Amino acid sequence: MSRKPNARGTVLFLLCLAQLPALAGPPPDSTASRPNPRLGLVLGFDNRFSFVRESPVRIYGLNVGVKYHRSRFGLGGYTLRKDYRDHTYVSVRNRQDTVRPCLNLAFATPNFTYTFFNSRWVELCAPLEVGVGNSHFTLFNTRQEVIRERRGLFVPAAAGLGMLVKPTRWVGFSAAAGYRKSLLETDFKGDFDGWYYCYRVNVFLGNLLDDYRQQRERKRYKAAIPPSPEF
Repeated sequence: MSRKPNARGTVLFLLCLAQLPALAGPPPDSTASRPNPRLGLVLGFDNRFSFVRESPVRIYGLNVGVKYHRSRFGLGGYTLRKDYRDHTYVSVRNRQDTVRPCLNLAFATPNFTYTFFNSRWVELCAPLEVGVGNSHFTLFNTRQEVIRERRGLFVPAAAGLGMLVKPTRWVGFSAAAGYRKSLLETDFKGDFDGWYYCYRVNVFLGNLLDDYRQQRERKRYKAAIPPSPEF
């Protein structure tokens, strides 16, 4: 089961906005003036907020890809750990003991993103990903001992919509939301379906380097011009 982000998630969204890592990569419109766009390497953190078993979780990820014109092909690696402290219950075997579940996920997803709208100020895109991952479910007692564990494989797929706002050539702000569906789960049924959303601060290093080189070339050119003779 899954649910939509609640008010708590919205507050967390606003509080964490200033703490987000910057993404390195060229802006989507940096190749607009080139007749033959070149391949560009994009590397960035891909941290997300989501829900597993109706509980909020944070997914930590890294995504590397190659971008050509409006298409981007990438590979992402993600992990999450959810300690269900609010789901502690009394052990069946020992009524004087309590049991606390914990879930660990690790998965990799090849992904494709297509930009269907691109202007100077706004970009809209549609990301799609399908991958494979490993699940590890454990039960701890009050002495932090593992009393039960289960492992399994699952095949996650996700689709969504993303938006990038570009107020300057050097910095942008992006957000995305979508839905994750577990197409296959073996050995352990974890119910990993749920909504996800994320937001980022984008730093366009390509434009920063280009502007720095142009500024340096202008200074060299001015320094090379001989001074005008004085009469």
